Amino acid sequence: MFSPAQLRPVINEYLAGSRFSQLKEIDNFVLEGLTGDVSKDILIVAEAIKRRVIQEINAILLYSNFKLVSSGNSWEIVAADNDIKISVPIKRINSGYISNLLAQGLDDLQDNDFDSVVTKSRTIVEEVFLQILADNNVECKHNGDISKYRNLVVKTLGMRPSKEWNPRVTKMISHLNGIIDLIAEMRNKDGDAHASNERVKIKAAEAELLLNTSVSVATYYLRISDRHTLG
Repeated sequence: MFSPAQLRPVINEYLAGSRFSQLKEIDNFVLEGLTGDVSKDILIVAEAIKRRVIQEINAILLYSNFKLVSSGNSWEIVAADNDIKISVPIKRINSGYISNLLAQGLDDLQDNDFDSVVTKSRTIVEEVFLQILADNNVECKHNGDISKYRNLVVKTLGMRPSKEWNPRVTKMISHLNGIIDLIAEMRNKDGDAHASNERVKIKAAEAELLLNTSVSVATYYLRISDRHTLG
């Protein structure tokens, strides 16, 4: 296991040589996704740099049967056929966090790593649900049951349809629930955390649609949660 402190000198030298510090090698789609908020943009660019470093180093390790992976704040050299487990850092879930995951997902799209896009799409929605439940002191078992999380969130935020609702709004919520169920199902059957020869392979257009939909759903629930908090 290599700690960030052990790898930092090597990575700093690599970044300096590749001019990453001046953003000369960061993809345009990352730069276009910057928000103007320095604290958020630093995280987005830092994640893009980290992922590019991993890609470049793994290109060198291609024929060694090893690869460099990053999980949270640690780095590790593992066997090339080792499954990578996504580790989401414990931090406040907000629009900046979603923007960061979105940047990672866009990076995966550029690399044609559509399985990781599916995983991150599911993670975005799941983490937002868990954050909302934690904010409202609602206890739940963290077993990955996104439908259960959604039902608890809907109950907590008073989002269950009533007769007073416009029928079109009720229909929209119904379709929204269907989208969430689909995202959960895609992750369970088609995500990179559950390898299977029978899973359906999605392509770039569908992966991008899934990612954008997850971001929209997560942002919607965060705004409903904020509205609920304000009363």
